[in-house]
This record gives sequence, structure tokens and C-alpha cells, in this order.
Amino acid sequence: VGEVSIPPPNRFCAAAEPLLLDPSLVTLGTTVNGTTEANFRCGDFGRGGVNNFAPGAWYTVVGNGRIFEASTCFGATDFGTAIQVLAGPCDGLSCVANAGSISDANCDNSRASRVRWETRN
Repeated sequence: VGEVSIPPPNRFCAAAEPLLLDPSLVTLGTTVNGTTEANFRCGDFGRGGVNNFAPGAWYTVVGNGRIFEASTCFGATDFGTAIQVLAGPCDGLSCVANAGSISDANCDNSRASRVRWETRN
């Protein structure tokens, strides 16, 4: 019998995990047994947009008018990642920003993703 992995509690939009806005904090998550809920397409894939074909996890933040950044730039990231920033209720999401795997001087992991966006109050 193989190892059983418990799905992340934030595998659906309605159960998105709130993030604290403290730049000194790192939130570690997993996409193992995540969901492809809604298979949301964020942007034009041919022009850097991101399609949700792989399992994911949901997080939520409350904007304050500042620039926020989300990143998977972590040594343990061992697969290509993508980040989508969406706004609105779960049944009416719209794309705010997106990023696929990057090559970034501030991140030596080419499988990581980093996205920055201006939030709203």
C-alpha cells in the first residue's frame, strides 16, 4: 500500500487560505491532491498568459493600494509553477496578473514563478 496524501484544505476557491501581509513571513503550501477547479485561463497563453491545467491551491489577500508580490521561488520547488492573481467572488473571477516559470536574477530556480500586482483598497 502506497503513501496516502491528504488534500490541502484550500484546494477550492471557497476555502481559500487568507495570507497575512507580513513581508517577513513565508507561507508554504502544497498542490498535491489539489484541484483544477474551473481550469481558469488568465491572459493570452501565447503572450505569457497562464492556463490552469495542473492541480493548485487557493489563497486570498486583502488589498491596501500597495504593490504585492507572490512567488514560488523556493529551493524545494521541483516542478514548473504558475501563479494567477484573480479578483472577485468565486463564481465571477477576473484575471489581475499572472506568471509562469521564470528566469530571474533574484531567484536561481528556473521552475519558480513570481508575480507583482497593484492591489486595491
